[in-house]
Amino acid sequence: MVVDETLLDSAHDQIALRLAKLNGSSDAITASFAYIDGGVLGSFTTFPDTVNIFNGETFTRAEFEAIAITTPEPSSVLLLSCGLIILKGFFRRHSG
Repeated sequence: MVVDETLLDSAHDQIALRLAKLNGSSDAITASFAYIDGGVLGSFTTFPDTVNIFNGETFTRAEFEAIAITTPEPSSVLLLSCGLIILKGFFRRHSG
């Protein structure tokens, strides 16, 4: 179950993650994160959503997932385009 997701700023040194139970009578938890730069912990950003993770269990385990999103450099796109144009010309010449 996913609590929430956000894009992170990669300019920071580290990130601290926190799960907190809202109160003793509720199974709902919140998740938050803070950036750490030069050993200094910044302020926490709390996600607006909550989830229930305790459903009769005596323990639970959290998993954090990070996915890097990269965009190709303009030179890579240009090189790919040139290669496709050359292949198109090659196949036209040999099929006709």
